[in-house]
Amino acid sequence: MSSGLTESLATISNGHGPTELIPFSPFIQRTSNSLTPSYLYLISLDSAGSRKTMASCLNSVARFFGVDNHLNMAWEKLTYESVCAIRTTLIESNSAPSAINLKLTAIKQACKAAFRISLMNADGYEKIKLVERVKGKRVRTQRVLTSQEIQQYLKACDDNSFKGLRDAVLFLLLIGCGLRRVEAVRIMLCDIDFVTGEIIINGKGNKQRKVWMPQLTKEYLDEYIQEVRTMAPGPLILKYAINDEISLSYLKDDLSCCLAPDSVNYIVKRRGMELGGLDSFKPHDLRGSYATAQLLSGTPIQTVQKLLGHSDISTTQVYDLSDENEAKKAAMNHSVL
Repeated sequence: MSSGLTESLATISNGHGPTELIPFSPFIQRTSNSLTPSYLYLISLDSAGSRKTMASCLNSVARFFGVDNHLNMAWEKLTYESVCAIRTTLIESNSAPSAINLKLTAIKQACKAAFRISLMNADGYEKIKLVERVKGKRVRTQRVLTSQEIQQYLKACDDNSFKGLRDAVLFLLLIGCGLRRVEAVRIMLCDIDFVTGEIIINGKGNKQRKVWMPQLTKEYLDEYIQEVRTMAPGPLILKYAINDEISLSYLKDDLSCCLAPDSVNYIVKRRGMELGGLDSFKPHDLRGSYATAQLLSGTPIQTVQKLLGHSDISTTQVYDLSDENEAKKAAMNHSVL
C-alpha cells in the first residue's frame, strides 16, 4: 500500500476531517495499454444509460487518486484499506448513502473484473467484497405536475410547428404512460397498436412490457401520425432540423436513427420552463407524476409496478404519497395548546 494511503488511514484513526484523505498515489496509475478492468465491467452492462452512470462513478473514484480517467486506473492495486478510506471520505463529505453505495458497487465490480482476468488475487478481491454498504436514506423530493401545469406545457407546444406537435406527443407519452425517456424515444411504429392504444415497451434489462395510452395521448398521437409522421417504418419520435423541416428518407426500422435520450431533457426544459414558464422539472418527474397519480387514484401498487416496469415493488413505493399526505394533514391539524 502507498505511503499516501497509509497517511490517509492514520488521519482517519486520529479523528481528523476528510479533506484530502486520499491524495495522489502514483502506484494506482496504469502504465500499460491493456484492457482495463473498469472497461471490461462497463461493456458487460446491458444499457447505455447504466454504462454512462457507472462510468461516472468510476471516474469519480479514480479522481480520489489523482487519476484523470477510470481507464487509466490500476483497479487491481486497490486494497481493503484503500476502499475503506474511500468509503469514509464519502461519508464525511455528507454524500447521500445511495450515491456512496453506487460508487462502492462500481469499485467492487471493477475489482471483480480484475479478479476474473487474473490481475487481482482471490484474497484481495474477497476482502474488498467485505466492505460494507452505507446505511441510511435521504428524504426524496417529489415533483408532481398539476393538471394546470400539464395544460401550460401543451399550450407551449401549440405553436403551429411540426416540432411542437412532436414535443406534445413526447410529453404525453412520458406523463401519460409513465415511460422513461429512453423508452419513449425507442418506440418503433411497429410497437404501437393504433386500435387498442397498446404499446410494447422495451425497458431496462431487455425486458418488454405493455402500456396503454390514455385518450388524450392517443388523440395527439393520431394527429401527429396523420399530419407529420406518416406510417413509414422506424422510430415514432422524429428528429427535426432547425428550420422545422423533416425528412423521412433517413428512417430505418432500427434504433440507429432514434432521438438521443439527452435531447429529451433539452425539449422538456425548453417547452416547459423557457416557453411555458413552469418551475423546473426533469423528464423522470413526468414518470413520477404518472405513478403518483395512479396510486392516489386507487390503482393497486402491484399494477403500477407492472406498468412502470419495476422489478422491485419498493421502487414503486417511493411514488406513493398517500402516507405523506396523511402525515402532513395530521401534523397541520395538531393543536399545540
